[in-house]
This record gives sequence, C-alpha cells and structure tokens, in this order.
Amino acid sequence: MTTPDAVPNLDDPASFQQAVAEGDEIFGAGDAAADLFIVQEGRVALTAGVRGLQVAVIEAGGVFGEEALAGGPPRAVSARALTAARLIRLDRASYDRLVGEAPHIAALVVRQLAHRLVAQSRAAGVAAPSGSASAPSAAAGPAVPQGDPVLVEVVSGAEFPLAGLSEATVGRPDRASGFVPEVDLTKLDVDRTLSRRHARLVRRDRAWFVREEAGTRNGTFVNGTRITTGDEVALHDGDAVQFGFVKTVVRWR
Repeated sequence: MTTPDAVPNLDDPASFQQAVAEGDEIFGAGDAAADLFIVQEGRVALTAGVRGLQVAVIEAGGVFGEEALAGGPPRAVSARALTAARLIRLDRASYDRLVGEAPHIAALVVRQLAHRLVAQSRAAGVAAPSGSASAPSAAAGPAVPQGDPVLVEVVSGAEFPLAGLSEATVGRPDRASGFVPEVDLTKLDVDRTLSRRHARLVRRDRAWFVREEAGTRNGTFVNGTRITTGDEVALHDGDAVQFGFVKTVVRWR
C-alpha cells in the first residue's frame, strides 16, 4: 500500500503520468486493483473473459480502473492500449488528495461511471433505472442548467469562467494583430497545438455550444469525438472538451 510520503507530487503532473505503447497491457483480469486511470491521450480497450470480449473503449478524458476506489477488489476486466496513450495513474491516496485540490476530478469520475452503467444496461437490453444519469446524445436537446459555465483544464485545474459572455474565442493571442482570445490557453498548450482562433463558445439563451473555427489545426473534441468544423455542438455539465491537446471539462456553477 502506498504511504503518504510515497504519494506522487501533485504539483508535478509528470510524477503520476504513464505512457503506454499500442498493444501494451495496462492491467489484467484478476490483478489487484491499486490504481485508477484517466486517459489523457489515446484509446484503451477493456476486455473480459477468456476470449477477450471487448466491453468498452475508453477515449481521451475517460476513466477506468475505478474499483481501486472501492478498496481494491481484483480486476474484473483487462485493459490494453488500442493506441499509444498517455494516462494519469492515481492510487487511492493520490486520488483523495487530488480531489481535495481539484473537486471537478471527482465529478468527472462519477459522470464517466454513470455513462458506463447506462451503456452496459442498454447493451444488455435493460432500461436504465429511474433517476440514473444518462449520457447526452447528438439528438438530445441542450441542457439548460442554472448558473454559468466554467472551463476547467483537467491536469492543472486552471479555470476559465464564461460568466457575462455571450461568445468567447478559444485559442492563443496574435501579436501581429493584437488579438487576444477570451479563453487564452497558451500557457497550457505545451505542445503548441492550438490555432489562434481555434474554436468559439456561443451562448443561446441559457444553453452553450462549441464550434470549431475554419482553418483550425489539430481538431476540437467533445467527449472524445472530433467535431466537424462549423457545426455547433451543445455542451452539458461535465462534458470533456479538448482543444488540440488541451483537455478541459465544462462545469456549471
């Protein structure tokens, strides 16, 4: 068991990141469940049974290995990298400390697990229990929660409030023209994957949408799915929104 002195330094994200190559096994069924994982980049498959039946694919922003939070029962499934991937690996003590400093991480975990439960119920032909959470679909209307949305960067916890705005450009400054986006992610874009006018957040009544701007490189993703340039995609509380390589979560407050 990890002792407090052995908990990774939460001020140093590299201390709890793990890089895996395509095809690498992250853990196997029956292994002790010591760690929770959050996918930063890439895709991970969860498989079960001797035939390796694929039961889920975890995209960027997704969570797996959650049994580590329940006292560490043996793994019921195996996890293998479908692509080269970068993970955040947290044991129980690290998770508890991280949630204390960045509560949105706990909300992200709960939301992901609720979505997985609903997906498993649907796959089995069973309706989701009354009152359970369900994942938003493309056909669903936009949520209209109370309060104002905040973009929260997944690793650092940096927040970008949208209160008082009707539109906001996400990107980086253009020194030549003097343009500065309302949501400036420059300091978080260590790989320089953002376009100057990467995407636009638009408010309509109490609903918010994200639209990728023309000429954007490296893509914009909502819950792991790349959106089409020019299309507006409704945002819901807890959605994972990625601009280039910068990953955020939308929270209403």
